[in-house]
Amino acid sequence: MGTVNRGSGLSLPTTSTVWIDHATNGNYDNWYNGSSLYESLYSKQFNIRSGVPVPSAWGINTGTGISASSWNAVSALSGSNPGLVTLAQATLHASVFETGFHTEDNTNLEQFSTGAFVSPNSNYQTVASVATWAQSQTRFASIYDVVDSWANQSGTGAYNSQVVARAVDIDQDGVPEYLLYNDRVFAEFKGIGGRMINAWVRDVITGEVFQALGNPIGYAGSATEEEGQLNLDNPSTSGTQAYRTSGLKDLFAQTGAREWAITIT
Repeated sequence: MGTVNRGSGLSLPTTSTVWIDHATNGNYDNWYNGSSLYESLYSKQFNIRSGVPVPSAWGINTGTGISASSWNAVSALSGSNPGLVTLAQATLHASVFETGFHTEDNTNLEQFSTGAFVSPNSNYQTVASVATWAQSQTRFASIYDVVDSWANQSGTGAYNSQVVARAVDIDQDGVPEYLLYNDRVFAEFKGIGGRMINAWVRDVITGEVFQALGNPIGYAGSATEEEGQLNLDNPSTSGTQAYRTSGLKDLFAQTGAREWAITIT
């Protein structure tokens, strides 16, 4: 990725605008809502793992679906824990990177004098990986609603001198997550591999909450909950890379081309 020094009065070509106009057949709604030529993001159900979809489609933030539920969860945060509000908003915003972007193998952008394309798109396009890896993460913003409630309850002394264990779906995947918390620590575990994917700590003096483990804002590198089978030093080495790594993941030393291999995903 590079940068363009726009300077003063610099006229830039509208190549990107023309490309998107061509790739969407003149209407961005085709990418979002879908058509006979375009896979719909609106009705797309992302997978937890291969062959196992989440219960709801992605939808739209003003209606129904994952995006609406996530938006509402972030909007409903109490505001008593500003750090959690910031993390929740960042998680949601990061997930709409390249929203609905589709694949396109027709790169002929020639136009007639009328503006019509000489070779309009005519083949079926799916939502591109760069988009699915982002939009599939939207639902994780809803986790912060639960963490916010825990922090507020902890401030009342509700969890003093006790440890609570719960199994409840907090990220809209239709499968219970395993929660373990007291007045100081809140940890979230996943059934896939028994991983601790998120943890927060609470300062019992100030009440401030910090995320100590997990990064739902960061680049996922996958449209599922799987983190990848390999943790690689060399990006050119073949294999699925783990862009996110969680706690309680077994790693073992290997003397071959890979320094580490992940045995639980």
